[in-house]
Amino acid sequence: MARTVLITGCSQDGIGESLAISFQRANCEVIATARDACKMKRLAESGIRTLEIDISSDDSVNAAVQKLAEENISIDILVNNAGIINNGPLVETSLDTAQKVINTNVIGSFRLTKALVPSMIKSKEGLVINVSSVVGEVPLPFGGFYAISKSALNTLSTVLRTELEPFNIKVMVLEPGAVKSNIANNHLPYTASEASPYHPIKDLIANRLQLSQIHSTAPGREAFADDVVRYALKRSPPKLLITGGKAWLFKILTKLPSSLVQWLFSYRFGLKKLKNIVSTQRKTN
Repeated sequence: MARTVLITGCSQDGIGESLAISFQRANCEVIATARDACKMKRLAESGIRTLEIDISSDDSVNAAVQKLAEENISIDILVNNAGIINNGPLVETSLDTAQKVINTNVIGSFRLTKALVPSMIKSKEGLVINVSSVVGEVPLPFGGFYAISKSALNTLSTVLRTELEPFNIKVMVLEPGAVKSNIANNHLPYTASEASPYHPIKDLIANRLQLSQIHSTAPGREAFADDVVRYALKRSPPKLLITGGKAWLFKILTKLPSSLVQWLFSYRFGLKKLKNIVSTQRKTN
């Protein structure tokens, strides 16, 4: 029997769209979701069912789950892929931005999982895939709350995996490395003002959003999605799947002393340069 897969964050040119196509090719029944159905037009035209869900809204999630129940549709695999990113120094991140990132990336994923798990328990099996990020384990400068949200999602997944194991429901964490997608387009804006102490490296901060897109080793979305689906459909899916460009580098970084990682990131992201600028200004003043 074909498994039914529900995927969030399936807007055009994103990872979710590619996952939907790959699961369909693997003979799964796919329900692709996003906040705006217009952004899933290409999937709808390919024969994949689309459904509007705003995971930050109780009403939206409850309405979607009720609709599925009325149609007697049980979800076998839930892929929590929807998310947003932020950019900029942590201390210049507004509380509104922080709340939006956490509410979407953590609470939103939990909201939908909580709504669908009861039907999985009834079916006596299921798989929840939480799309996290390598920065959940190795946080990069200037994307603090995104990294915080992914670290929290990892913890949520660990607890959920233990609590759902008696019901034969598995939880897999997917940590993409560099993958060519539209992720940089789905971010909360930040612009360093001239009064900001980070203004001298504003261009380096802005360029951080493109890191996952410019690596020559970053695979296309299709190859990445096919790899994920292959693991997801195994009898025993891995608890953690790290795949994509530069994934090996992040694995190495988790083993290095934190002081060395901090030094590397300070150099790579312009903080060493900023420190020298600040030091020179102090001497001249």
